[in-house]
Formats: sequence, C-alpha cells, structure tokens
Amino acid sequence: QLAKSLAQCPSVVLAADIMRDGATWEEPAAAFRSQAASLGHVHADPDPVSRRIPLEKAVAGRRYWALSLEAFRLSRQAGPVLETPDDLEVGLTRVPAARTTARSIYVRYAPVAVPQISLAQLAAKPELAMRFSNRVVFVGFTDQSAARDRLMTPMGSLMTGVEIHAHLFETLDQGVFRT
Repeated sequence: QLAKSLAQCPSVVLAADIMRDGATWEEPAAAFRSQAASLGHVHADPDPVSRRIPLEKAVAGRRYWALSLEAFRLSRQAGPVLETPDDLEVGLTRVPAARTTARSIYVRYAPVAVPQISLAQLAAKPELAMRFSNRVVFVGFTDQSAARDRLMTPMGSLMTGVEIHAHLFETLDQGVFRT
C-alpha cells in the first residue's frame, strides 16, 4: 500500500543512510525505491553542534546529494545539479559549496519551529492534509532509542535529522548563504 501511495507522488525523495560500519549504504527497499524520483543522504556534521550539512556523501562507489538538496532540486523542476570546484547550481540558484568541504553549507535555522503535523493528528483530522498542498513536505519519525537521531543545533536545542533537513531546504529556498 505504501509503494502504491508513493507512486502517486511524482517528486518523492527517499532517504539513504551510511551504515554504522561507514563502508556501505542503507537504501530503501526496491519496491519503494522504484517509486522515488530520487534518493538523498540524511547526514549532518555534528561538531558537536550541527551547523553545517555536507551536500554530498560518497561511500562504496556511490554518491548521494543531501535529502534537502534533492527536494529543492525537484521543487524547482531543475535538471541535474551542475558542479564547479567552488559551487553547485540548481536551476537558477548558485550554492557556494566547495568540493574541498564535501560541499558543506551552513544551515540557517529559523527562529520559529518548522510546522509539524503528527500521524495521530492526521488520523483524527484528515482535513489537515490540505496544509500539505503545494508545499515541500518532509516526512520522518523519531527513533526513541537512537541517540544519533537527534543533534544539537546552534539554537541550543536537540533536533531530529528530518527537521534539520527541513531547515536546510529553507536555507536553499531563501538563497541566503553564509560563507
């Protein structure tokens, strides 16, 4: 049922994660992957605070752009990401992300939380789904048992990876980059 639902969404980006061994990717099952427009990695750079996200990650001969960058590219109906040593171009947007830094860019965390709707809220009020119309939507879950699911932000709060990627999407969408 989930694969059939994904097939009805033309611009789905699914997550790829580097396994704990650091040498292989965990990718979506083939039934889901075949329905996705793209895959994107879900990593951030904690230092120990998550200020930057590498827009590319490569392991085992496979490279993926960040989940948020792929969502941005598809939302702009842009072709492939164009690369130079110093930046990336996505449609009409130039992103200052150098090859030497794994194309990392700073995330501009919004002072206001990213709007969220839980599955329980959707089940109770299906009309809330209308809030998703004409929007880029990040869907995720919080793994209560995994400490690596949350990172500290410069705002002094713990944030899930999917929410961090939503903030990075907003950074890309606004086109205001800190260099």
